[in-house]
Amino acid sequence: MRYRELIETGGELTTKIGHQRERVTSASAVLASKEASAKDARVAAQKLPLGSERSRRLQAAGRREADARRAYNDTRNTANDRIRDLMAKK
Repeated sequence: MRYRELIETGGELTTKIGHQRERVTSASAVLASKEASAKDARVAAQKLPLGSERSRRLQAAGRREADARRAYNDTRNTANDRIRDLMAKK
């Protein structure tokens, strides 16, 4: 009976860990998309003549990229914490 319980909980644990890994993979794809968008905005801003509008757009692109990186790191850290908690419980 104990063996069967171990097998069942192991399968459940694997499923939960897989779900957390999927979240990180999805967040990674979103990060790549947002970084590409910020890069495009930065390139477009650099084509503008020197001035406050160019500076404002470059700063906005930098903030967008930083926000995307922060969101990815938060998702990754949360997933790692949940995996660590799952492993500690079993």
